[in-house]
Amino acid sequence: MSSTIYGIICFIISISFIAFLAARHIIDLRNGIKRTDGEIIGIDHENKTLRIRYRTGKDTYHEFDYHHLQCFATGVFPKMGL
Repeated sequence: MSSTIYGIICFIISISFIAFLAARHIIDLRNGIKRTDGEIIGIDHENKTLRIRYRTGKDTYHEFDYHHLQCFATGVFPKMGL
């Protein structure tokens, strides 16, 4: 395969990937889904819940309990909650 064809294929793949990410972001915005950064601040092994804190504004934080039984079954807890 010549380098010109290889370059064109790589360009098309990269444009397709960017278009996919942009479409996903637009669909999330239309459906009202907002992705935020969160972190696990506590693990309750007795009730099998994760305590997650996430930022909604500049200095506004919210915390909630999340019952995620799969984490407790595998013993692997993600670094990010959301």
